[in-house]
Amino acid sequence: MGGVGTGRRRSAKVIDGTLSDFSRNEPDAGTLAQLRGGDIGALATIFELLAPQVYRLSRRIMGNQADAEDATQEAFLRAFKHAGKFDGRSRFSTWLYRLTLHHCLNKVQQRDRKRASEHRAAELLERAYDQSAASTLKRIAHNEQSELLDNVLDFSKIERGEKHYVFETVRLQEPLRRASSTLEHQLARDGYSLELAIDDAVPAVVADADAIGQAVVNLISNAVKYSNNHQPIDLSLELQGADAVISVRDRGIGIDEADRHRIFNEFF
Repeated sequence: MGGVGTGRRRSAKVIDGTLSDFSRNEPDAGTLAQLRGGDIGALATIFELLAPQVYRLSRRIMGNQADAEDATQEAFLRAFKHAGKFDGRSRFSTWLYRLTLHHCLNKVQQRDRKRASEHRAAELLERAYDQSAASTLKRIAHNEQSELLDNVLDFSKIERGEKHYVFETVRLQEPLRRASSTLEHQLARDGYSLELAIDDAVPAVVADADAIGQAVVNLISNAVKYSNNHQPIDLSLELQGADAVISVRDRGIGIDEADRHRIFNEFF
């Protein structure tokens, strides 16, 4: 009980300082009408307007960059999915603020309960707001914010059945090595190593190379996020019978047996 109470008090400190921050960038009525109609372009416009504020609020509540980036993506996906529920009685920025706040508080409570069961609640309760949030925000405002936007738009298109794939003959070794190169600097900076075991004898397949590469990047990013100790992450490509099999393996906390049936659920 103490963990949840402390989490709420910490989050309450955020409210005064960030609601006005949200209200500085209000989408116009035309953009909001397009969003309610399911327009992906309107979502991109609103993301560019309000992503820094959503990230800042998420970072202050969640306490770390990885969880804040997840919360930012999920907040915009939820806003897109539930845009029809925005009735215009308040400012859209206020509605998005409340949506983000509610989502983050729920995530903090879930995280607190899990860590308390593992006897790490004290560590979470003592964690102060990272004063480097401002510099982190500057960093994501460029390359990483673009990656967040790409993911948000891709997930939205997939959900609406509008994602278009380009299927062609692809040697899987190429998108895997590109994904490795994309993450090389970040992994080295954070103290991780990526061990490659790519079988060049695996024949070409018919696939969307960009989608394969993005999936591998997401899997490796998740492996980093949930590896408490800085240990190697394995990326492999091998032939198993008639199948080309891509694997990403970490040595992190894993997923409880009881939760494994939920891994493909939205926002799990």
